[in-house]
Amino acid sequence: MILALLGCALACIGLAALFAAWRLKRRTPLLTWAGWVLIGAGAAAWSRAQGAEFGISFTLITLALAAWAVTIGNQDSRRQKVKPQIRTPLQWANARQVGLQLWRVFTVVLLSGLVSVALLVALAKLLPLSNVNAMVLAALVSPVVWGAAAYWLLADPRPLRPPVSLLVAGLVSGVIIML
Repeated sequence: MILALLGCALACIGLAALFAAWRLKRRTPLLTWAGWVLIGAGAAAWSRAQGAEFGISFTLITLALAAWAVTIGNQDSRRQKVKPQIRTPLQWANARQVGLQLWRVFTVVLLSGLVSVALLVALAKLLPLSNVNAMVLAALVSPVVWGAAAYWLLADPRPLRPPVSLLVAGLVSGVIIML
């Protein structure tokens, strides 16, 4: 219990050091380094107390909660002066633009999401892992692959290359899953 409290305190102090280094006008590599070392020491203390899986998870949760607390504590609640905006009539998009945006939503949300899950399930099936570990790997890495595929879909100058490549990858993954 003491190690867990020490891990929590070290992670929070490390985050405070990183925040202080960020807020200072001049560069402070020593303070930044000290913040990361304290966060690492907090993760080590949590891991010693609860095991590596829970220790790292608890450290990340502690960092997220502490970051939210710092954000809420430093919020600027003064009322902003806003200039009144001139209202213009609503302009409707043409059918081609609507179709293009619907295509982007379909490919980014559905296609890249399904292909990322199928690709990782197929990869997990090929790896020498137990079924539970393979599914956990697929579940944890899937959002990263989904985000990379979505970025590729939106950033590629050739609009047909990413969807066709993702469809081929999805079909190959489906074949591997079915075998």
